[in-house]
Amino acid sequence: MQKPLKNLFTLRHAFPTSMPGFNFQARGIAVLRNGNLCVNCSGFNGTSRIGIFTQEGRIVNSFGPGITGSSSAMAVDNMDRITVIDR
Repeated sequence: MQKPLKNLFTLRHAFPTSMPGFNFQARGIAVLRNGNLCVNCSGFNGTSRIGIFTQEGRIVNSFGPGITGSSSAMAVDNMDRITVIDR
């Protein structure tokens, strides 16, 4: 079952997130079934990645360089399947 949207707004603390060698601005966020955060990361150099972070902000996984181009939106369904909309 997908978590209610209110979970997006009950995070108690902001946390710094980073990926080595990649500066980005978050363009979208979704909470996965295990509580991790899926973030649409738009790079300042025109590239994009999807980052999976723990609730504490530690990077778990990422994908996208060479795959997504410049993503403008992201959606996650109730089975944690990630759909990326590329410009």
